[in-house]
Amino acid sequence: MGTVYKRVALTGGGAYAVDGIGGVYLSDGDVCFATAGGVFYYYIYDADNGQVEASPDRIKPDTGAGAGRWIMQAMYPVNAVTASVDELNIMNGVTASTAELNLLDGSIAGTAVASKALALGANKNVDTLVIGTLGLSIGSGAGTAVTATAAELNILDGVTATYGELNWLVCVTPGTATASRALVLGADKNVDTLAIAQNGLCIGSGAGTAVTATAAELNILDGVTATATELNYIAGVTSNIQTQLDAKEPDDASLTFDGIATFGVQEITAGRTTAITSNTVILSANAPISATYTIGGVGVDLFVYDATGKLSNLPLGGGGTFDGTNNQASFTPGGGSVPQGGAYLHAISVSATRFIVLSDSNVMYGSV
Repeated sequence: MGTVYKRVALTGGGAYAVDGIGGVYLSDGDVCFATAGGVFYYYIYDADNGQVEASPDRIKPDTGAGAGRWIMQAMYPVNAVTASVDELNIMNGVTASTAELNLLDGSIAGTAVASKALALGANKNVDTLVIGTLGLSIGSGAGTAVTATAAELNILDGVTATYGELNWLVCVTPGTATASRALVLGADKNVDTLAIAQNGLCIGSGAGTAVTATAAELNILDGVTATATELNYIAGVTSNIQTQLDAKEPDDASLTFDGIATFGVQEITAGRTTAITSNTVILSANAPISATYTIGGVGVDLFVYDATGKLSNLPLGGGGTFDGTNNQASFTPGGGSVPQGGAYLHAISVSATRFIVLSDSNVMYGSV
């Protein structure tokens, strides 16, 4: 077989018609396939035919024909082929079957269509893609399989943090503060160590109240076992408590009185022999004080005065004894004058056998 030609017209000359093939290029036995008007034609070239041209049976080349003619061998009605030769040549080397080529039929660029080939959009995009579990891999070569489930990946839906910010969670241990990492509280909402800038800690609802105490001031409470109630006992204190305690009078015979204290008062009436339970007694008119009365014990003050503010029944010559075993004091009235200005007198127990009598002007008037 000689040279094979393909044309899309029979006559009319030009590069695409059968008669456009110059006779000088043709040899006896060359073949030409042509399609025209929906018909497929098969021609063989006869170099010495010499007959009059009669298309489509015999076609004479427009140039250099001599006696040569294209002699039709067969013709077949076919659907019109509108593709150009270049378009037809695209199929050169294609091994796909008809069914496989038909997978492109109905594909839409950027849209996944069931049972069709996927064509990506202009931005290499696709609207929906269903991938089997462990079917997605990312990276060069075979890539690395994405083992996360859809639910796990959806945790990132709405996340605006950068990868650097997400990396703050790397190597984090719940309940342990790690430098330059996110803080994750422990099971009891605990953390081992936390450094907070001064005035950076707030407690309470809303914005809370800033804790302005320094670490040194807060450390004062280290080891404190007192309750809130016990700590509140110092509420209202305006000066050093120890200094105030040191200023109190010692419990001995050298007490100094600075004014009169007020206590619950019991009256000693004539003939009374019952125990005195108060530290303060008042003498009624002419009440005998020779009877024995119970007082609080060694070191307890017994304040004695009469109804008018004078202790006429206990002048300087008065005396008495104090029974420390039974916590009893006995007074024996004596004659004499009233103490200076009728001042209050104080009987103070100082031992198991003695008591002293003082006026509120801090002068000792007598002791036994």
